[in-house]
Amino acid sequence: MKYTIIIAILISIVLISCDSSTEPDKENQNITVLKKAQASADSAVASIFTEAAASGIIIKNNNFEEAKIRTELQSFLTKHPNVEEAIYVNDSGIMTYIEPTNYSNSEGADISQQEHMLQMNSTKSYAMSGLFKVVEGFYAVVVAAPILENSKIIGSVNIVIKPHKFIKDYTDRYVLNNVDDFFVMESGGNMIYDIDSTQVGRNVFTDSLYKAFPTLITAAHTVVSSDNGLTYYSFVDKTKQKNVYKNVWWRTSSYYGRMWKYCVVKERV
Repeated sequence: MKYTIIIAILISIVLISCDSSTEPDKENQNITVLKKAQASADSAVASIFTEAAASGIIIKNNNFEEAKIRTELQSFLTKHPNVEEAIYVNDSGIMTYIEPTNYSNSEGADISQQEHMLQMNSTKSYAMSGLFKVVEGFYAVVVAAPILENSKIIGSVNIVIKPHKFIKDYTDRYVLNNVDDFFVMESGGNMIYDIDSTQVGRNVFTDSLYKAFPTLITAAHTVVSSDNGLTYYSFVDKTKQKNVYKNVWWRTSSYYGRMWKYCVVKERV
């Protein structure tokens, strides 16, 4: 009995000594910021998917009349001013009507072989593209919502977003002044958002900017390989005058198979 009591006391001492560290509190604060930013962006993306599908139903119920389609696409853009384009794509994968009108010169383009369109047609469900240069000439991510009739795709509503613009609107309130950096990376290494806008569009694994920082590339592989965690790397500080070590906490969101890695960063002190 005495030995049992002594062992229990020793275990208690060990647990108390572990809890006395301030590091878990720091980690929890950063993870809390990360979770809030991720949840806000997740909610916004989910809204884009569901409301694009609702627009498709309205378009179908109005017998695909051009005036009705354009009105619905314009209405979508009014509700989501941080969206770049709203497009009706016909059953052959042709971008038939595009709003706003300054992108109308791309109407008639065939996008049937783009990755997200192939995925949508294969699954008969929502799809999201990776970051790529769209027909209109800029880098973007496309959300596609199929219009279905008797389990057959008869068109889709495609929503084009510039993620560095879109994500900012939903995450700034949580990350600014709370972390040293915040970025979102695709599982292939493309930086689709960073507080430091010069990072956006670069690929961590291939861009020459990162080759001098092997620990950063190693950390990126770690982030890609698991859903969440904490790791570190060396890179330039916010002034870009010296190299520092940084901790990065990350969490993963999956949008119908498309993985976004949400990451918050704090310099080590």
